[in-house]
Order: sequence, then structure tokens, then C-alpha cells
Amino acid sequence: MQHRFCVAIILAVVAMISQAKAVEYASPLVRATSSGVRLVSAGTFQNDQYLTGVEIQLDPKTITYWRQPGEAGAPPNFNFSKSTNVAKVEIFFPYPKHIEEADVIVAGYEGNVIFPVRIVPKDPNIPVTLNLSVEYAACGDICLPAKAELSLLLPKIGPSPFQPLLTEAWGKLPKKLDPHQSRKIFRVERENKGSGWRIIYQGRGKLVDIFAEANSPVYAETKISNGVARLNLVAVGTRPKSAIVIVTIVTSEGAYEAPVELK
Repeated sequence: MQHRFCVAIILAVVAMISQAKAVEYASPLVRATSSGVRLVSAGTFQNDQYLTGVEIQLDPKTITYWRQPGEAGAPPNFNFSKSTNVAKVEIFFPYPKHIEEADVIVAGYEGNVIFPVRIVPKDPNIPVTLNLSVEYAACGDICLPAKAELSLLLPKIGPSPFQPLLTEAWGKLPKKLDPHQSRKIFRVERENKGSGWRIIYQGRGKLVDIFAEANSPVYAETKISNGVARLNLVAVGTRPKSAIVIVTIVTSEGAYEAPVELK
């Protein structure tokens, strides 16, 4: 009996330590309708930077949007301007998925999504405090705006319980290619009719999905049919003679992102 009591105490202490560590490496979860958001840290300051992330937890049947959702939707907005001892902030978007929402196809996320953030301090010898104002949409039966104020003092050393989650999130970032590299992965062909293009994937693995980002006054529509990716530019007003779009290709072997000029 005494042995079981000692084991129970040890397990309780371990649980308390683990919980304390989790609190140390994450801000409190701020709940909104159908969602919640928090800052998480990967832990130790390495290579002159901190690796962190913004985690949005979505209730079942709820989505949020990619940086360019498509015909409908609003991308999340991250504002770190009130942080202390921060020289540079880089925010990254994992590749999304196509989701049907009210008879419109959008680019976004379901479940939990972590947006990786790279932090470079002004002075590596001084503590860094992240202060984030975040706005995003949480869309289920209805689409509701969500807003939160988050703060996290970044621990300089020590393992973080969130490191595996952040490692997984960094692994979902598309590999950025320059135009020369992209030609080894895919090629772009103008369709014989209409204003569309075919994107022929010629890399390893199977083509899964494709996304494209264009600047106003055009936006890009993409889809995959019969194993072929198709891209169409839709003009809002007068259509320009050419456009630079950022193409994101998702495959069974990973994702790629590259600029493409369409003429």
C-alpha cells in the first residue's frame, strides 16, 4: 500500500512539473466562438533565433483561412509590433486544403493549425516578450470574426513540450523554389482555348492539390481534374497582359512554392 502511495505521489509531481513546463512555453488559450488561439514556443534560443508559432484550435466543422482564401474569406492578421526586444518577425503559412463553404471553394484549414513564426531578437542577451494582436475568421454554420491579445516571455533555454508540434508545423511549409528550380518540378502550358493554363507536375510522388496567389486586379482559380492541375485567372476590371502568380503545389512527397509569370 505504501509503495502504491509513493508511486501516486511521484506521478502527481511529474504531472505538475509537465503542466508547469507547458505554461512556461505557451500563452493561455484565449477562447472565441468555435475556436481558441495561443502562442507556443519551441524552447531553446538557437542559431540567433527563437522558433515559435501561433496555434489556432478550431471546433469540429469550423474552418479558418489561408493567406489568400480565394473568392471568399478573410486571411488571419498577425501584429507583433508591441513585442519587446524583437528585431525581426517572420510568419509562415502551412499549405492549406480546398474546402467547400456555402457552395464556394476556399483555401483554408480545419482542426488545429499552427502558423510557424521565426523571431530574431535585437539583443540576444536580453529577454524577448512576444505581444501579439491576432484577428482571424472562425467559420462553421456562420462565419464569425475572432480577436485576441496574446503575450509570451520566451524561455532562453530548456526543452519545450511543444517542440514536436512546431517541428510538424515547420514540416508542412512549402519549399520555396526560384524559377530555375521550379522548372525541374513543374511546367506551365497555355490551354488551347480560353484564359487558362495547365500545370504539369513532373517531380517525385503524386500530385495532391494546387493553389495560386495573384495580386489585384486579378485572382487565381485552381483545380485538379483527371490528374492535371489547371489554373485560371479572373480579372476584376481590366485584365492585364501578364501577371505574376505564386503557385503552391502539394504532393505526396511535400509541397513546393514558386513564382510563375503568366502571359
